[in-house]
Amino acid sequence: MTFGLVLWLGMYYVLSEGLEVWRFAKLPGPVEVITDWLHPDPTWGLSVYTPEYYKHIWISCFRVFAGFGIATLLGVPLGLFMGWSLAFKDYTFPILETIRPIPILAWVPLAILMFTGIETSVIFLATLA
Repeated sequence: MTFGLVLWLGMYYVLSEGLEVWRFAKLPGPVEVITDWLHPDPTWGLSVYTPEYYKHIWISCFRVFAGFGIATLLGVPLGLFMGWSLAFKDYTFPILETIRPIPILAWVPLAILMFTGIETSVIFLATLA
């Protein structure tokens, strides 16, 4: 895994800053990205010094924990009921096995249509994941 990450970063550096390949001309190199991320006044977006950066981290953590909490509150009792009752398992297992192999990205358009706010659809997708 470390070798793959180092290889990816090395190729990213060589293609964007070293050889300056024309396809990577508009893509900032890793050195530029890291210096902008650590600069107090970023030119491209967020840095470690901007409060908005930590706001984004907090919102992402909230979404993950909310999705995990809802999945736990639904999944544990559902699993217990399926283990205790054969009739309940016979009714719910085919439905769950039909829904299970659907990728999360396939649920995105449906989540956008089902829920009114952006936050609820994101938490729904995190729950499914």
